[in-house]
Amino acid sequence: MKSTLERCWKIQDRPTVANLDVLEHLSKQNCGNGDFRLCDALVTAAIRSLDILPSNVRKHFEVSRFYIGDDHVRCSNEGRRSLWMELASKLSQGLDKVENDTSLMSSGADFSDRKRTLGEKIENLCVEINFGISNGRSIEGLVAKLERVSAGTDVAYDARTLGKLLRQKRSRDYHAKMAQIHVLIEHARICAHNLYHRT
Repeated sequence: MKSTLERCWKIQDRPTVANLDVLEHLSKQNCGNGDFRLCDALVTAAIRSLDILPSNVRKHFEVSRFYIGDDHVRCSNEGRRSLWMELASKLSQGLDKVENDTSLMSSGADFSDRKRTLGEKIENLCVEINFGISNGRSIEGLVAKLERVSAGTDVAYDARTLGKLLRQKRSRDYHAKMAQIHVLIEHARICAHNLYHRT
């Protein structure tokens, strides 16, 4: 099945690419019959991804145009459809500019002023937990932090299960327990890739 995303980003920063993909997806959406909730969800999602972009990418978008206040509340369904069509067009124009900015494709492109995403925080915790296990260090505090950070995400189940496994004082099969721990950590790390659009 062919992806609906048409652009192939040559940018070396996964969270930035993930948010550009979100923006491309949003640029192809319509506002249905002009439902307020749908319009609000589309605008909010666009702002969230735009806000995470580093400044050298964000400069290509008219970010201020997306801060519409209550404009979408006060207008009719047709007004909301028209508003979203305009914003979707602005997204598409910004994406075109990003795609044509060759300075973003170089290995020396600087994305360091980008906000650190929730996905990256979870990935880093997974790396720290693996390091702790490999070096015989206590990881209970890191797992508790993972549980807190991942609350409300797909990683939460993995984190809670990991915490329960670590609290077990005895295990019939140590190797099976450790294998399950490593599977949970790896799954959490994979799920974290879907959280690059949140901070």
